[in-house]
Amino acid sequence: MLAIVMVVLVQLYACNKKSTGAEDGAISRVTIRSGYNRVQLSFNVGNSKADAFLVTHSGSSEVIRINASQAVNDSIKLFIENLEQGYYTFKVEAVRVDGSSIGGSQIVNARTYGDRHISGLATTPAADLVFIRDETPYLSWSGSFPTDFIGTEIRYTNMSNQTTSIRSYVADGVSVLRGYKEGTAFEYRSMYLPANSVDTFFSASIKTPAPAYFASLANKYIIEKSGMVSEITEQSRTKLHNHVEYSTLRFKTATGNPQSLFIVAADLSKANLGLSTLMPDNGTAFKIQTVKQMAQKRAAAGQKVLAAVNGDFFDWTPVEGRPWGPVVVEGNVIKNFLKAGINSSYIGVKKDGSLALGVASSLMSTDYAGFHNLIGAGETVLYMNKTRRIYNDTDRHPRTMAGFTDDGILYLIVVDGRRNDYSIGMTLDELSKVIGSLNVSFATNLDGGGSSTMVVNQNNGLAVTNRFSDATERAIANAIAIVEK
Repeated sequence: MLAIVMVVLVQLYACNKKSTGAEDGAISRVTIRSGYNRVQLSFNVGNSKADAFLVTHSGSSEVIRINASQAVNDSIKLFIENLEQGYYTFKVEAVRVDGSSIGGSQIVNARTYGDRHISGLATTPAADLVFIRDETPYLSWSGSFPTDFIGTEIRYTNMSNQTTSIRSYVADGVSVLRGYKEGTAFEYRSMYLPANSVDTFFSASIKTPAPAYFASLANKYIIEKSGMVSEITEQSRTKLHNHVEYSTLRFKTATGNPQSLFIVAADLSKANLGLSTLMPDNGTAFKIQTVKQMAQKRAAAGQKVLAAVNGDFFDWTPVEGRPWGPVVVEGNVIKNFLKAGINSSYIGVKKDGSLALGVASSLMSTDYAGFHNLIGAGETVLYMNKTRRIYNDTDRHPRTMAGFTDDGILYLIVVDGRRNDYSIGMTLDELSKVIGSLNVSFATNLDGGGSSTMVVNQNNGLAVTNRFSDATERAIANAIAIVEK
């Protein structure tokens, strides 16, 4: 604490220069900046009648003489080198040709930095290493940073086998490794710039082995953060749109059980993308149809469907295809009541473009008019306001889930199941671990089992991409789709 007080006092003192006779035009505006075993003194001499200026400092009897003729634009700048780390007092005095003082002197105080200061600097670790196949890798930085931290310097090997050095700063948020050669290690260190310092200081480097590449960002986070993945079997990614990607991920759990996931990630903050409810024959009547058929009917009506998954649970009788929860399609309220005894959740997009997920019983009858698209989603919410729901269930089945982040990234995920040699399916708690790894704030479980279906638009055609557990694709009540507006 005493050391901190001394530093503050010294810095304050440096801003209050002691002078006598400055009114005689000797020296004005003396400033000082600290550096590595050195300081930089600056002062103006525009009105001075001096022949030279003498600089001395505490701890040394040496007198540094600067002739007035050395001024550039009426200013003198002087580096005083080879100073040990510590605190110093500097005196600047103007003299005539005969050596007599003119206008008195000015005194300033400053510290210098040295190896002891550098040895105490910490290297701020990257928040994330993002190495995605066929994309330029980058390191991201977030959180609180040490005092005087200004950024990071990274050294890596490029495609020409040359060492490349880049610097990024706090405001950048990321460090992009352009031309990085896959399979090579790299190192980085933090940059510090103390207040009023003339030099930048560097911490010791962190050496990083060659990072693993992932097929997609969604795959990366599920693999690294869900706690579900022990061994990766296969992964892939396909771009369905500039802001929509489809990924597959097959892996084994710690107990050796296989799982197969199908993931659509869509940035719905983009103006040309939307979330839409699909119904059979692109109509409003309650009946059943496969997800693929519903998507094809919407496409035939003139809207491009990029991806779709099955939607709500539904009745087979007395009305075949009547969903348990509410339904709004393109601003038209089709159903605004719930199946008796069912506390259904919902997911949808409002007319103002915001995504919404909650418990349908909380909706007033007048609320439905505010939705552009809305679909029921069963009773098992997975995340609500970033809080994970725990069910302690043990049954594994094919599953479908949907969720979104605060910045408008929507995820539609299907997990295949009921095939011990391919994918055993997941419990609800395992499901929430998977979608929770994607930093969602809200997520819910849609209909599953034989209803779980993923349809994507590839090569200008709609196709079912997962292995549904029934013998054929099941006809269902409704679906949820990513569409082009």
